[in-house]
This record gives sequence, structure tokens and C-alpha cells, in this order.
Amino acid sequence: MHRKKNRGIKKWVIGLALFLLLVDIYLYSAMQATLPEAEHFPAGIVFWFLSLFFVVLVLLLYRKAADDQKRNSFRTGLLLSAGLGILFGKAFLLLAVLTDDAIRIGNWLVESLQNLNAGKRIALAGRNKNIIQTGMAMAALPISALTYGISIGAHDYKVSRIKLPVQNLPPELHGFRIGQISDIHAGSLRSRRGVSKGIYRLLKEEADLIFFTGDLVNTSAHEVEEMADIFAGVSAPHGVYSILGNHDYGLYRKWNSKAEEKRNFEELKAWHARFGWKLLMNEHAIIQFGDFSMAVIGIENWGKSSRMPKFGKLDKAMEGMPSADFNILLSHDPSFWEAGVLSKPALKIDLTLSGHTHGMQFGVHTRYFKWSPVRYVSKHWSGLYQEGDRYLYVNRGFGHHGFPGRIGMPPEITIIELIPES
Repeated sequence: MHRKKNRGIKKWVIGLALFLLLVDIYLYSAMQATLPEAEHFPAGIVFWFLSLFFVVLVLLLYRKAADDQKRNSFRTGLLLSAGLGILFGKAFLLLAVLTDDAIRIGNWLVESLQNLNAGKRIALAGRNKNIIQTGMAMAALPISALTYGISIGAHDYKVSRIKLPVQNLPPELHGFRIGQISDIHAGSLRSRRGVSKGIYRLLKEEADLIFFTGDLVNTSAHEVEEMADIFAGVSAPHGVYSILGNHDYGLYRKWNSKAEEKRNFEELKAWHARFGWKLLMNEHAIIQFGDFSMAVIGIENWGKSSRMPKFGKLDKAMEGMPSADFNILLSHDPSFWEAGVLSKPALKIDLTLSGHTHGMQFGVHTRYFKWSPVRYVSKHWSGLYQEGDRYLYVNRGFGHHGFPGRIGMPPEITIIELIPES
């Protein structure tokens, strides 16, 4: 049975390879037909090099998928990104060539029908140089965008500043600054200089209180080691509080034993303590400012999707909690806001801070407009949301996962300034 299955896979792979080769020959012939003869050789070298490079990338990815338990490593993401860049580039070129052929064949059919009675044979027109070369230019866009996203976008940190009105805020807390970062994904980070730049920008804001809203790693606690000294530098006068994200539980790796998985989890929690961060696992903390109290409630990961772990228990986190003037909930997955906060009108949660979505690391994010494909998956995916007197802020993330960069969706440092409610 196993041999039959392997033979079936091999036939499928061979069939796909032949199909892609035919597509390449089709695209190459269209290019050659519109380029000056002097450019045929260099264009051919580039085209067939990229085709061969794509095959090598696929083979390397297949090998890593089979051998590498760190499937979300930087190298794997880089290989995948390069492969997708070439694939999408060829897709743009293919669209242009097919469009050109559709126009040529359409015109040929119309002219042939018009001259049918005259018995005149109509030749198929040559290729449209403008269409094909536009396709060639568009083919360079995905590779250029991916190159930018990896080399520059990955560490192009942006500070988002929010003014949040708070009821009965005492004068001494006017302008109190809350910093938030999320989704570090240490296993995907490679540039110490880039990461240091991001942490420097956070500390430069001089936040009074800092929150980290989950996903410190991709799969394993040891990912933190290389840049642990940088993250240990994150501090604030009123402390740093953190929670876990879905990746922090080691669920996306095959462990040799339950004991090894447990050791990894305990090590991950220990890193938070070494950094000086207070990890809240379905727990709360009260910060007192004279007569004004602020509750920080941290739940473990809870996601609406059936694929997401549901370890978050808000009731347990608030058990024994005294009444506070301002309640902040830390929940990695923003879907909990609707499912666990808005669904309970009597529950006093003033501000929920989340991450998780990364803004899909792709899209458009300006002061006046934001869009990403992730909006069709996650209702609350970036920025500030309000329902009555309850707020949710979704941070786009500090690091990256899968694709080792960001295109139009820069990594984020959030600064929330508390102001009196008018």
C-alpha cells in the first residue's frame, strides 16, 4: 500500500513538473517574440535561472518539511518567500501573455468571419509588445516587494499613539502612558541590530507601564536565548506584565515525550521571570495610585477558531479580585473581546489589549486607511475598536512569523495615553 501511494505521489509530481515546464516554454517564447534579438540571450539566462532556482527551492522546502521540526524558522520562511515571489511573478507574466493571446485570437476570429465569403486567409497577428513587456515589469513586483519586506519592512517599527478617555481619572494620572508590544516570535528574528532598534524605540517613549501580549516564540523556549539580553532591557516604572500566546505552548512541534514538552513550557515561563516581566496566567494584579486602582487581568490563550487553544479562563483570572477603577484585560487573541467581554454586559472590562493577527504582515496601513486580507478572517485585526464604554486595541506585532518580513504592515509599538473623560 505504501509503495502504491509513493508511486502515485511520484506520478503527480512528474505531471506537475511537465506542466510547469510547458508553461515556462510558453512564457519564454512570448518574451523572445517581443524583445530585440540582442536581449534574447541575457533575458533567457535570467528566465531559466529563476525557473531552475524555483525547482531547487521546492526541493529544499520539501526536505526541511520532512527533517526540520522548526518549520517556522527564518531559513524556511526565506525559502518559501523566494519561491512564492518567483511563482507570483510568473503568474503576472502568464496573465499578460494569456490576455495578449485572447486579444490576438479574438481579432483573428472576427476578421476571419468578416472575410469568410471572400475566401481570404487571415494570419494571426504578432504579439503585442506593450502587453508582454508590461507583464514582464509586473512580474518583477512580487520579488521586489518581498525583498523590501525582508530587508527593510521587518524592522521598520512604527509607534502608534492613542489617547484613551478614562472616567474619574485623577489629575496625577493625566497623561499616564501605557506601552504595548506583542508577537515577538523570537525564533524568526535574526537581526540583533533591528530588534535593538525596536526595543530602543519602545524605551524612548518612557511608558509608565508596559504590556506584552503573547507569542514570545514560535515553538521552543530556546529561541529566546540569542536576544535574551535585549528583551531583558524592557522595563517601566510600574512594571512589565505579560501573557502567553498560542505559539508559546509548544503545540506546533512534535516532542519526543510529554516530559520534554513540559520542560520546554516551564523554561518558557522562566524566561519571562528572567526578563523581569510578571507573567499572568489566568491571574490578576492590582496597581494602586493613591485612591485610584488599576487592575491588570491576564488570561491564557483563548481563540474563537476551532484550531486555537482555549486555555483562557476569565472567571478564574478575576477570582477574588477587588473592585478597581480601571480594568485592563490582556488577551492574546482579539476574538475573546467579542466572545468573552462584549457578551457579558455586566462585566467591567474597560480596555482589552490583544495581538495575534500581525495584520497578516501584508496590506496597507496609513493614518486614514487600513486594509489587509486578514480582515476577512478576523473581525478585529488592527488598531482601536470601541463598543460603548469598552475598548479593544489590537497590536500588529513586534516580530514576524512564516514570511520573514512585512509589506505595508509595519511592526508596531503602541503607546496609549490616559486622559480624563470629558
